[in-house]
Amino acid sequence: MSEATPGGALALHIAVDMPERVSGVIVLGCPLFTKDQGRAMLERVDLGYRVSKDGSHLDAAWSYVSRFLGPDATEAYYDIVTRAFIQAGERFDWAFKAIFQFDLHDLLPRVSCPTLYLVT
Repeated sequence: MSEATPGGALALHIAVDMPERVSGVIVLGCPLFTKDQGRAMLERVDLGYRVSKDGSHLDAAWSYVSRFLGPDATEAYYDIVTRAFIQAGERFDWAFKAIFQFDLHDLLPRVSCPTLYLVT
C-alpha cells in the first residue's frame, strides 16, 4: 500500500489495526512531527481563507503556501501543495489540523510489517 499525506497515515493505521491484511507499507511524505512541532505548525495556519469571485483567492493561496513551505521548497512542490489547498477550498484547514495533530511517533512502533518510510 502506498499513499501520500495524509494517506500514508491511514495506511499505517490499517497496518496496525488489520495486520493480517497488510504485507508491507510504503509511506511517502507523511509528516513526522513531535507534538510540539505539530502545535507550532498549526499556529501558522491562517484560517481566514475565502474563495472570491475575482479570483484573488488563487494568488492568496499561492502566497500563503509559499510562506508556509519557506524558501527551500521547489516551485513544483509549491504548485502541488497550492493545488491541494485550492481543491480543499475553505475547508483546507481540516487537513492541516489532521496532519499537525496526528501523533505518528506513537503509531510507527506498532507497525509489524516491513515499512519503507520516505520523507523529502
